[in-house]
Amino acid sequence: MEVSFADGRTERAVTNSLGNFVVMMKKQHDSAKVRYSIPGEAPVEMTLREDFFIEMAGTDTEEGLRRRLYNLGYLLDDDLEGALTAFQATHGLLTTGEADQETRDKLLAVHDGEEPIVPVVDVDTAPLAAHELLEEGDQIA
Repeated sequence: MEVSFADGRTERAVTNSLGNFVVMMKKQHDSAKVRYSIPGEAPVEMTLREDFFIEMAGTDTEEGLRRRLYNLGYLLDDDLEGALTAFQATHGLLTTGEADQETRDKLLAVHDGEEPIVPVVDVDTAPLAAHELLEEGDQIA
């Protein structure tokens, strides 16, 4: 699905886990045009009205935190502290489960697309040496 805004910007919508089409916007728009096609059928184009859009509360509110964490897949139940801890751990922040300013800023940047949803992590793909492997029955200290 392609979404076109009055300012000329065009975005591709993605489908969330509930089957809803989602497009992240940095500013409120009065309307947008949506174009999609189903294989074997003619393309469909429609205009979305202002009441179709959801304005999200800021990260300084619990509602704003919850909605962003839910949208990113961290808030699976009602455990805000657990969702914050998981987000913090994923993004290399101190895992307190509390929404300090650094966490709020990172959440806003990730949610709004300014930073990647999953951080780039360098992974050493070299095989482990024999002395680095645990033997059966060994325990990690």
